[in-house]
Amino acid sequence: MTNVVQEDQALPLFVMDEKATGFPTTHPELAIAVPASSRPVWLHGARATLLGDVRGGPREIRMDGRTVVADLRAEAGAVANAVVSPGLLRRERLSTRGSGQESILVSPTLPLVALTYEGARPAQLALVALPGAERTRYRVGGSTVTVRLEGSDDLLVVAAVPSSVTWKARSAPGGGLLLEVGSANDDVDAGKGLGGLVLAYGSEAAVRTAVAGARHLAGHALKAGSPLAGDLLTLSSGAAGLDHAVHWMEHRLAAGIQGATATSRGSTPEAWLWAGLGACAVGETRGAAACVRALDALHRPDEALLLASRVALVTGRQEDVLNRVRPSETLTGPSTRSSGLRRLALRTASDALRYAAPDRVVAHIRRAGEIAMTHDSGRPLPTLGGTGSPTLPSGAHDRGFGEALAYLLERGDSSRRRPTWTTRSDEQPRASLEAWTGLVAGDREAWARWRGLSAAGLDGSDGGVGVWEAFSAYDPPATTGILLAALVHGWLGIQPDAPVGRLSLAPRIPGNMTGLVVRGIRVGDASLDLEYTRHGSDHCFELIPRSGRVPPLVVFEPVVPAAGVERVLVDHEPADVDAIASGPGGTSVRLQTPADSRRRVEIRAR
Repeated sequence: MTNVVQEDQALPLFVMDEKATGFPTTHPELAIAVPASSRPVWLHGARATLLGDVRGGPREIRMDGRTVVADLRAEAGAVANAVVSPGLLRRERLSTRGSGQESILVSPTLPLVALTYEGARPAQLALVALPGAERTRYRVGGSTVTVRLEGSDDLLVVAAVPSSVTWKARSAPGGGLLLEVGSANDDVDAGKGLGGLVLAYGSEAAVRTAVAGARHLAGHALKAGSPLAGDLLTLSSGAAGLDHAVHWMEHRLAAGIQGATATSRGSTPEAWLWAGLGACAVGETRGAAACVRALDALHRPDEALLLASRVALVTGRQEDVLNRVRPSETLTGPSTRSSGLRRLALRTASDALRYAAPDRVVAHIRRAGEIAMTHDSGRPLPTLGGTGSPTLPSGAHDRGFGEALAYLLERGDSSRRRPTWTTRSDEQPRASLEAWTGLVAGDREAWARWRGLSAAGLDGSDGGVGVWEAFSAYDPPATTGILLAALVHGWLGIQPDAPVGRLSLAPRIPGNMTGLVVRGIRVGDASLDLEYTRHGSDHCFELIPRSGRVPPLVVFEPVVPAAGVERVLVDHEPADVDAIASGPGGTSVRLQTPADSRRRVEIRAR
């Protein structure tokens, strides 16, 4: 039986006014217009997530990893149409009082959710606060209710606009506090009703900050509906929906990593690995580092070492990798998945540690990886600065997953067998992995398959509008991570090697593409852009350095749709390069140049 206690003075009072919820008229850059339906909607920020559907009320609001509100309902009429952005939902509603617009915002940075109404407003709102809680305490003060779990210092604040509202509170079936707020009858008769609702959760200091931030909803809404700022990779191709989808995926991935909670009972380690690889690919290294920490918490040292090493190859910061290979357990403990995965992790670690560790140590790590691959149950692994040599468990010499992952991340070669993804389909988003594999192999249809998968989220997948998988409170968006990694590594062929100041860049240009701009390609502290244009049989690439103290060496291997090459010009001067057939209908040239100034590479195809 739940216990709900009303308090007089125990909780601080927060008061909202009509000006606090003046909602924006800005138009988000990322927006999907959808008809009214039961299709799921997932809105998110760094500290808050809202789950619902297009025409219904929010089913669940999570803040800082906890479900704080459930079953939020408004008497606002039927939904006629809606526009969805990553953190913003706008809906036109029709009722007997006329039409009105409802906006639901999840703050990009604060534990804050706001609902506002313009035009015909609802007369009543209801919600369950802290659902499932057995003992709650609350206080009503004017237009605001503060609720907390008994024994907890965290607060849930629910503030309504206008100030002339009436609150009702009682125990909710299943636990928590059922709250109902209504507007005065004369306000409803005058067409005013409820103007909005603001919800914030956390410590008293966090709640005060969030409620103060509610006075700047226009700025929050603009940020929630715009591409992520910072150094992330961006794409401009002119292809319908493609650039839009990449921005959406980066939003989803960053927020999904931030909002997921790794637990040994609820999380899938592979999801954290795929999400981390996708984040690392587009330069979201903070998110990738969060995935490394989650894999540590899930006791997956091979995956954590692999991902940490990939981050070091992008950033050039090698301390974390060096700390991971110093303890003997890293090299001698049981492999958590396969010897192939351990081999890939150690080989990647040895690449990441060049110039950060003595040559003998780097060679030792690589050798340990080779032994992991050829190991049988009777041979120990070597140690590095420690004692003891426990053997791998029986069956750990299975190399399938690690070898398949190596094919994707190292772009394959003739010595590796192309992987298939027919096993573990319950753990891996297989279609996206198959598209990535096809891009690496140069399959003619792989580009179209990847495009179709990227468009599926915007069109509305099973997970909802603008998502590529179902929401999970424990796992980050794995499919989204795979699609972004496939774009960067499989299609654009980007492979940073920050420890030696080198960047491999091997874009495979589809036959129907005439222009492309890729911004924010990172290696160490340097970044550069790639611009491509095509006029008939002439293909022009420009490498444009944007930042960095030391220019990286770029190994440039574009693949153009041609049977051969007549000539290659570098900065308008003829270059003697070899042209190599690459997949069906493609030709590749290979050259290298320091990115110390704008470089122009022109290819005249036969």
